[in-house]
Amino acid sequence: MADGPHGGDGRGVGDSGGVRRRCRETRQRGRRGRADYEHQLDAKFAGARGFVDAILTPDETRDTLAFLLEVSAEFTGPHLGAFALPGLS
Repeated sequence: MADGPHGGDGRGVGDSGGVRRRCRETRQRGRRGRADYEHQLDAKFAGARGFVDAILTPDETRDTLAFLLEVSAEFTGPHLGAFALPGLS
């Protein structure tokens, strides 16, 4: 009989080889998931899929942030759909 002490295929209690294999597979899935996540964080990948509203250079950051904070503080309407801002001039 090939079944383990609790039925099944012998991967029950005391089967450290099966546990190690499952742990290794779980770690591999975790590494693949993390690599995919890191890839999707890449600005070019995100921008190509429309996940990015704007890319700012460091010298634009302060003025743009101040503008966005002012707009969000003064906006009284509901936020439905895309939040379209007036052009930066």
